[in-house]
Amino acid sequence: MTRKIASGRGWHRRSRRRHVARRLVPDLRTGLFRPGLRIKGLRAAPGIYELTWAQNGRATWRYGQEKTRGTRHIVWRRIGTHTILK
Repeated sequence: MTRKIASGRGWHRRSRRRHVARRLVPDLRTGLFRPGLRIKGLRAAPGIYELTWAQNGRATWRYGQEKTRGTRHIVWRRIGTHTILK
């Protein structure tokens, strides 16, 4: 069985988002972030956080209003390479 590979920028963005979410969501539930995600707040933008999962893999996000009671909700801002911080 051959697997069809989607192309285009949208596919890559969704793939990166899933990659990050698989690692971040369990940590959000516990409230303890694993060191490998390298999460830190952005000094120039209070309330915005940066997450690094690879040498050139970054995402910015913020906490949003809870959608489900007792469950943290995050709002993705940008996902990509180091250039998202510019």
